[in-house]
Amino acid sequence: MLYSCPNKASVDVIRERVRQIKQEAYTPGQKTPVEELARAAAAYAFVGTGRGTADKLALLWPWDPSSFKPMGCREDLVRAAALLIAAVESLDADEEAKMAELVSTMNPDAVLVPIDFTEGS
Repeated sequence: MLYSCPNKASVDVIRERVRQIKQEAYTPGQKTPVEELARAAAAYAFVGTGRGTADKLALLWPWDPSSFKPMGCREDLVRAAALLIAAVESLDADEEAKMAELVSTMNPDAVLVPIDFTEGS
């Protein structure tokens, strides 16, 4: 099977991520720990694949249990994928912050030596 880009699955995941940002205030710059986002994604993925009951998987849910609202297999897998995107966004934001801090401490007069990564290949 060849994947078209965008396909229905990817569009639905991005739509869900946008909903999370706009309605749930889970913004990319928010300092939600990656572990919490991954646990939330796992809870939705497991319940979406029928690997556990909602009441047992609520124990995996990192937030208020009343906010864990499984809806059905496909919807839950879409939510899980969107939460994983949020986790990656959080990691990226952390790296961007570290890079910004590093750049702010650099001497602007320092000479940077380019590295040739093609040597020896």
